[in-house]
Amino acid sequence: MTDNAIVGGSPAALVLAIALARRGIPTTVFERDAHPEVAPRFNPDRSYTIDISGHGLRALRHIDGCSYFDDRMIPFKGLKIPGGGRPPHRQRRFSVR
Repeated sequence: MTDNAIVGGSPAALVLAIALARRGIPTTVFERDAHPEVAPRFNPDRSYTIDISGHGLRALRHIDGCSYFDDRMIPFKGLKIPGGGRPPHRQRRFSVR
């Protein structure tokens, strides 16, 4: 069997590589950027949001990847706005279902 190459380490590329590997198909991912943990813009004391679309969630479920993120999630407890935010008559409340 011929080895496969994926150019670029995007989330979609990584899901593809994992799916192929689980089927026994050798694959190498090539990414030119440094690993996020050693990249100069990475700050271990900062939180990073992850926004996953419906298609992305289906892809993660396809490779059984949701538990990886679930185990590492930090619950969102809301925003703290210095100075209290908007005046009371203009405040809006939002809820996530």
